[in-house]
This record gives sequence, C-alpha cells and structure tokens, in this order.
Amino acid sequence: MKKIEQALLKFFGEKYESYMLNPLTVKNIDLEDTLYEEVTDIGVLSIFSELTYLNISGTGIGNITPLKKLKKLQILYADFCKITDIEPLAELYELRELDLSAPLDSITTIEPLRDLKNLEKLYIPDHQIQTLKPILNLNKLQILSVSRTDIPIDEIKEFKLLHPNCEVWY
Repeated sequence: MKKIEQALLKFFGEKYESYMLNPLTVKNIDLEDTLYEEVTDIGVLSIFSELTYLNISGTGIGNITPLKKLKKLQILYADFCKITDIEPLAELYELRELDLSAPLDSITTIEPLRDLKNLEKLYIPDHQIQTLKPILNLNKLQILSVSRTDIPIDEIKEFKLLHPNCEVWY
C-alpha cells in the first residue's frame, strides 16, 4: 500500500473500501499532518473528481500534477509542502481559497493563477515571487498574503489601490 493510500485509510477509516470504490461520493479530504514521510505519488487523489475541499498541509508533497483533474476543487490547503510548480492548478476555475504558506520549497511565479477568477483568498508568503501582475485581474480576492516575498513594495501598493476591498498582508 502506498503512503498516500495509508493516509486515506487513516482518514476514511472503516469506509475506506467503500469510498475507493465510489470516489464520486467524496467531497472533502483532510490529510493534514497524516503523512510523516515524504510522499512522491499522490496520483490516487485524481479519482476523487467531485472533491471540493483538500487539505494536504504538512505532508511534504511536492508534485501536485494529479490535482489538475479535480475541476470542482474550491479549497486547497497545501502549506508546509514542497511545491515548486503550480501549473496543475491553472484550470481549477472553481478554486476560491489557496494556501501555499510556509513552503518547504518555493514557487517563483504565480502566472498559472491568472485565470482563477473565483479566487477569494490567496496565501503565498515566503515564496520567491517577484510580481503580482498575473493576478491583477482577480477581482474577487478578499485576502492576499505576500509577506516575505520578493514583490516590490510599489507593486503591492498598486495592487491595494486596484483592489480596495482586498486585505493585503505584506
């Protein structure tokens, strides 16, 4: 059994087999801090196509490619992970909340988020991001956390002017 499947067994408990046979019934998965060893393959998560909430915080996951199939995902918590490429999130148009805080590795661009028009909360502190330009058109943002990034203060101020209803943490 793969490490990710062990975590799902722990999360689902006695309903594990039922959910694995009927993955469309699963809407929420919370694996926070359940994977104490590095997980390299989370491919099994792609079968949960009706998922709206996923928490992989504290798992150390780096490759999130399988998540691109989770088109109904609205909330993704992935803090304390090793994610460097967020391109798999580019077509998750239902995403409302994304937390990539406290990275164990760093993303350098938020370009893949440019078309996520439903995004309301974005937590990307401590990453080597240098610009907010890709997300200037995300008008539903209510919270943006960019503390300890490489984004120039003038650009942050410009963002705040363009989005007066968005609380910006920097």
